[in-house]
Amino acid sequence: MSPVRGRWQALSSPATKVPSHGTHEYGQTWALDIVAVPPGTVAAPFGGLRGSLPPESFPSFGQRVFAGGNGTFMLSRDGAPDHRSRNSWLLLPLFVVESTLRGIGGERFVFGNLLVISLDHGGYQALAHLQNGSIGPAVGDRVTTGEHVARCGNSGNSTEPHMHVQLMNRTTPTAAVGFPFMLRGLQTEGTDELNEQGVVPARDEYFNAGPTVVLPPINNSAY
Repeated sequence: MSPVRGRWQALSSPATKVPSHGTHEYGQTWALDIVAVPPGTVAAPFGGLRGSLPPESFPSFGQRVFAGGNGTFMLSRDGAPDHRSRNSWLLLPLFVVESTLRGIGGERFVFGNLLVISLDHGGYQALAHLQNGSIGPAVGDRVTTGEHVARCGNSGNSTEPHMHVQLMNRTTPTAAVGFPFMLRGLQTEGTDELNEQGVVPARDEYFNAGPTVVLPPINNSAY
């Protein structure tokens, strides 16, 4: 099941290239990055000379994140700050330096705020770059498909608020091997029905997830 609701666009996608993030490290071989794009708008492209913006400037920030299946909450890493954007050519040198330092620091600094669910049907779902302080369940809790577990943020190695999802063979990404996966309940723009069989949106492809195309309201008072 999709970890988000509403209208989104795929960024780095295994439907376009594998490994999707240019590396097999940290189980990212088939990882998917997506950003929220309200109906009637288009996603702002990377580039330009714009300055750094606060995370609250982006529609992805604070959007609800949902469990992709029934399972057990295995790992929670919270406390990383949601930093300002780095999504322009002007800020690219800064992002490259930060990315290098985060890589040296290890996956904790790469993924930022992270949760991992051991899925009953196999594999471990990782949801990364989450909003600081937004992770709800405690380690050991049972979660169900579609349960609200966190909010989208801009922590870790991220140019702007977005959702990073991957499936892997162990609890922590450090030495994990990535698995391919598909998301059910997506309606790719240009089609008429929700795809309940499973699909992975390609890079730059827009899709609607869940029962409504309207993004849920941001409420940072609760996870």
